[in-house]
Amino acid sequence: MLETVVLMKLLFVREIQALPVETVVVFFEGRHGVISNLGEDNEYWIRLLQNSLDHKQPVGIAFDEQGRITKVGRADNDLVFQATQNRDEGLEVWFLGHDGTFHLRRDHPDFERIKGILEDSIAENRPVWFVTSGPRLILVDMIWVQDKAYLKDNRQHNP
Repeated sequence: MLETVVLMKLLFVREIQALPVETVVVFFEGRHGVISNLGEDNEYWIRLLQNSLDHKQPVGIAFDEQGRITKVGRADNDLVFQATQNRDEGLEVWFLGHDGTFHLRRDHPDFERIKGILEDSIAENRPVWFVTSGPRLILVDMIWVQDKAYLKDNRQHNP
């Protein structure tokens, strides 16, 4: 049985505007979102957003239709060690510096793009940023690790 997966996009925080009831987050990619300052997970999520801003690292973000941030996920980076086909479900993925088997589901809307990044990472020995959802380590987004200098302007972050 497939678990429910929250799809997130890896984005870089450009600015955080803390207001009394909510926090507005502006991303380099041109998007912005709003997150409540209240809530069980929101304090942790706001810390992840601040860490993204401070360290110029991406963070996984899910938005609802109104632009509210519904989930924030911590991004990791590593070199892909191996990716193998797993019957009809998709790919099983192993990273050099992470324990466990990660999964890229075939029904992911960006399956082909992420699969291409995985294959290129192995071939080029090039690190990637990734974010997962759920206890089965389902990969939900992946981008290349690049030089932090590109954050000085508003260029696209992926080739």
